[in-house]
Amino acid sequence: MAKSLLATPGSPSSRYLLILALFLCAVPARAQEPGALPEVVDGVVAIAGDSVILRSEVQERLLQMRASGAPMPEDPAGIMQLQDEIVESLINEQLLLQAAESDTTIVVSDEELEVIVQQDLDERMRNVGGMGQLVALLSEQGLNLISYREMLKEQARRQRLQSLWVGRRRADIGPIVVTEGEVRAFIDAQRDQLPKRPASIIFRQVLVRSEPSDSTREAARLEAERLLGLVNEGEDFEELARRYSRDPSSAAQGGDLGWFPRGRMVREFEDAAFGMFQEGQVSDVVETDFGAHIIRVDRISLGERRARHILITAETNADDEAAAAVLAGEILERARAGESMRDLHEEYGYKAQPPLDSLQIFTPQLGSLPPGYVAEIGSAADGDVVGPIEFDDRGKVFAVVKVLETRPEGDYTYDDLRTRVEDQLRETKVLDEIIEELRARAHVELRP
Repeated sequence: MAKSLLATPGSPSSRYLLILALFLCAVPARAQEPGALPEVVDGVVAIAGDSVILRSEVQERLLQMRASGAPMPEDPAGIMQLQDEIVESLINEQLLLQAAESDTTIVVSDEELEVIVQQDLDERMRNVGGMGQLVALLSEQGLNLISYREMLKEQARRQRLQSLWVGRRRADIGPIVVTEGEVRAFIDAQRDQLPKRPASIIFRQVLVRSEPSDSTREAARLEAERLLGLVNEGEDFEELARRYSRDPSSAAQGGDLGWFPRGRMVREFEDAAFGMFQEGQVSDVVETDFGAHIIRVDRISLGERRARHILITAETNADDEAAAAVLAGEILERARAGESMRDLHEEYGYKAQPPLDSLQIFTPQLGSLPPGYVAEIGSAADGDVVGPIEFDDRGKVFAVVKVLETRPEGDYTYDDLRTRVEDQLRETKVLDEIIEELRARAHVELRP
């Protein structure tokens, strides 16, 4: 599950640990040996608005951190400091939750929570070394997987509500300035806590997708129009998606795409989804490079949509694939002759590919790319142009890749971290401003 500022402790020293997690993801986390946590005698440790914060909630958060493989202090003073930070975090979360729950237009479905929790559990199992290790760690703390899953589900519900509400409030806050001095100061302060930057390869690529013929595209559009007619006649959208949609990631869920902001989908799809302003509204047939879509907007939030779609793809044949392979070969030769990869992308690249920029892959993660990449770029020198690399992605795709730089393991540079740290500091400032407003209006009291 994507981590949220809303789940991080409130003091600056711990709040910004979220940023460090962005860089730890490239290196497998190790499970820690459990240390003793203080005995829990339940009681109220704080009051936040119309809710109380219990000692057992603080202990639950400590247990969750341990089960996820997060670094834990070993000395009593360190544990007490962490508990104090967790109390502040729980107060902030409770105030945000109260504000979010008072907005009846924000709804989080049980189906969405199940997806989030499963992703979270998968990540936690990877962090601690597998299901057996996670179950063992939970057992040592008097928990089982079922109760832990329910704990995560409730936490996910709260975080999702808070996130959606904060997203709406974000629109009311003016531009947030983060100075270069703030970014440098943070990076310098956290330098000793950063892991080593793994070895990596930086490259640019031009993707050539085998394109279906005009007659095949027309057939896909006509099939989508037929299905749109069935939807308009009252047939069940989700059942039609399960039966006919060619999107392997959403068809089994009745076409559900979940929540998405602007910038996530291709332009034509996004324009249609964000051009609908009534929940339950169904689009006309929308054509993109992926095929012909019918889109239904299920939920609307400021800056986000939750939608379903039915996708009818225009299938390619052997002649289409052969033509793409020939074009990729021509691009390869022109790139090797010195032509700009950016110019070649603009002229021939797959239209749904983002604007050409350099990409970076950590060497340990090469295996996550299609198999041809490992053989081609894994042994390439700086400046080499390799390919065409053939792989399947809803049809044949051919990649021409130019290796810009192979970087050995080393320390993260300022340029490596600047953009991500700047974005995170900006969001932290937004959240601080919102929480300051909430705390000014609410009754907040710490108990000894």
